[in-house]
Amino acid sequence: MIDLKNVNFYTLLLLGGFLLSSHSLRSQAQIQFTGLENAKGKLMIRVRGEEGKVVKELVLPLENLEPVLELNLPPAKYAIAVFHDENDNDELDRQFTGFPAEAYGFSNNVRGTFGPPELADQLVHLQSNSRIKISLE
Repeated sequence: MIDLKNVNFYTLLLLGGFLLSSHSLRSQAQIQFTGLENAKGKLMIRVRGEEGKVVKELVLPLENLEPVLELNLPPAKYAIAVFHDENDNDELDRQFTGFPAEAYGFSNNVRGTFGPPELADQLVHLQSNSRIKISLE
């Protein structure tokens, strides 16, 4: 027979255990962006998993030349791409040659030759208290 006085206690105990275990499945990573020439506009950030699927898209308004993003995701390998949207038009502007006119960067600070670098080259392992620097050029 179930003692109803203790049901709430056991429910809270189970819920608390679930919340603690689910919190440990996430990692808090700090992403620092460097190389900005001005603090106009915003940073447009896309995070992809190791299979290439977009897991998060973020907009970081700029207030200084070395912004830091707190990223809370499950520990795994991710590729991070970012560009400086100086004119707030929500797109990466290009020169007449097709090359980007706004600063951009990728995790591991890799660069592609004629387009973005390979996904495998961008992957970084995010785990608890990871700190990553991405240089925008």
